[in-house]
Amino acid sequence: MAQQEGVLPRFMPYGLTAFEGGPLTQREVYLVALGAATALRSPTCLQAHSASALEAGASREEVVQATLIAGVVSGTAPLHVAREALSTD
Repeated sequence: MAQQEGVLPRFMPYGLTAFEGGPLTQREVYLVALGAATALRSPTCLQAHSASALEAGASREEVVQATLIAGVVSGTAPLHVAREALSTD
């Protein structure tokens, strides 16, 4: 990526448009993103999307349920990643 300096800046606006507008509330958008981050086993995205979901009005219980649903749908392995990424200890 370092050799393709112009790629990421051109991609990000496209990627971010999926988070804007549309019928879903910002809370719902970030809960969906959190579920995807769980299924993809991405600790960095889990932390970012859980924080965004909480800032958008989601409860801690909704954040946990979104990760549980994603784990059930994608298999239970992602739940271990989510537990570690969202651990408050």
